[in-house]
Amino acid sequence: MKTKAVLTLVCAGLWGLCIGGAAQATPVFTAATDSGSSSGSSPVSSSYTISTPIHSQSGDDGSWSVNESAGTGSGSVTAASSASVIFSGGSGCCVELGLGPNSASASAAFYDFVITCTDSSLCGGATQVSGSVNFDLSGTFETTASDTGEFTGEDHGGNSYMYVGVNGSVDGAGFSGVFTQSESDSQNSPPDESDSASGVFAGDSVPTGFTTGLATLPVGAPFEVSLGVSADSGAGYSGSNTGVGGDTSVSVDMEGTSSFTLSFDPPNSVFNLPDGYTVSSVSADIVNNEVYTSTSVSVPEPATLSLLGLGLAGVGFLRRRKAS
Repeated sequence: MKTKAVLTLVCAGLWGLCIGGAAQATPVFTAATDSGSSSGSSPVSSSYTISTPIHSQSGDDGSWSVNESAGTGSGSVTAASSASVIFSGGSGCCVELGLGPNSASASAAFYDFVITCTDSSLCGGATQVSGSVNFDLSGTFETTASDTGEFTGEDHGGNSYMYVGVNGSVDGAGFSGVFTQSESDSQNSPPDESDSASGVFAGDSVPTGFTTGLATLPVGAPFEVSLGVSADSGAGYSGSNTGVGGDTSVSVDMEGTSSFTLSFDPPNSVFNLPDGYTVSSVSADIVNNEVYTSTSVSVPEPATLSLLGLGLAGVGFLRRRKAS
């Protein structure tokens, strides 16, 4: 019983590393591309790349390529995908390519988020509070569709697209969002571009950071927060040349790119909570409702420092007890 009491004190002193004497839950990280997937309790990654030259009967050249990558950090997930068909040529050319889907995805789940009361005059002994989470989404995206020149006697054209999706949950309350862009160009149709946004991106002209909806969260008990991001891209082209009179050369550039990182929002508080509450997660590097860096976290108040000291004293006691 003495050992359990000291363990509980140690946990309280060391930023809530465990609750009631039980060790913190292990996070789960996953990353996947066309080369395969990996998962584990520490950050993981996966990548896939292929590039192939394009040659025609008359030696016209170009290339098509696909690149995918996915990875995780202590509090972030990253996915990137790109596809391209770049070609220039003349008579005797026949090209028909469709690249996609080229998917990459990454996710992380953390099970040790704990909300605590910092001012008893404001908390009133509540066991639940309403809260939401601020997420940052950073990255780049682009679609290019250019088809110039003419293959005599035949139609030709191509397209490209990009996709980014986010998903996750806060103590079981899910969130998701999708943003896509596509572009096309052909011999007989003018260039065309279209966008689509839904979920947390609804109404956005570009995918960006967001705040989840309110969820009812426990106070003083661990809960799960998960986040995931996926990227996809594609490019395609179809054209052939009979080589009969006229201008018989084309220049083709079809490219789609999507590369994004989803993370807890560093410039702001991670959670939006009522006054008198804070939140921490050791596995996600969240301390006192801030993303932990060497300079970002506020200096603990004297009472917190005293608690930390008691926790460290408990560690020393356990070591002496084991040695004896």
